[in-house]
Amino acid sequence: MKGFDSKYRDLPDYILQITHQIWEEKDVESINQYYAKGMPTRSPQGVIYGAEPVVKATYATLEEFPDRQLLGEDVIWIGNDDEGYFSSHRIFTRATHANLGVYGEPTGKKLSYRVIADCACRNNQVYDEWLVRDQGAIVRQLDIDPQKYAHKLIQDEGGIDKCTIPFNQNTPNEVPSDGIYTCLLYTSPSPRDATLSRMPSSA
Repeated sequence: MKGFDSKYRDLPDYILQITHQIWEEKDVESINQYYAKGMPTRSPQGVIYGAEPVVKATYATLEEFPDRQLLGEDVIWIGNDDEGYFSSHRIFTRATHANLGVYGEPTGKKLSYRVIADCACRNNQVYDEWLVRDQGAIVRQLDIDPQKYAHKLIQDEGGIDKCTIPFNQNTPNEVPSDGIYTCLLYTSPSPRDATLSRMPSSA
């Protein structure tokens, strides 16, 4: 693959290896290497830009779930050297809720759930990512009702009239040809992000 490190056999190998490096090897700072400058990470929580907030959120996730494992079930992909590469990574996650975090006081419960991470890649970097985590599975295993959990998130942001709308008419959705975004404004953080990050991590 043009522009990629020769140690990667193909795109699935690239995706699996960098995910393992970030999570199992806990090399969180390598996100700065693999995420393109200003790139968006889009999730149901909203859109964040660049590597820094992803690094922050990944550290927060590992603090709450220090033994988290991301087991790659499948990577489907398409692409070429001229147009770039696109992947969809289905992940099976196992983790223990060991410390205080976005899901409240530690319960010691062992969780398992799935994540889908869709990435656009070129030149050994991810330049656009869509991320969906099965939040319903997580909160149910923590004995939290999903509807009540969602209601609390809204109330924590000041209620339905003040809470952040993750995707709206001001959300940029075009991908620059060079993969470098000039917009570095967050569209999703809420007041509680100052203490407990709910921003999406890399997976």
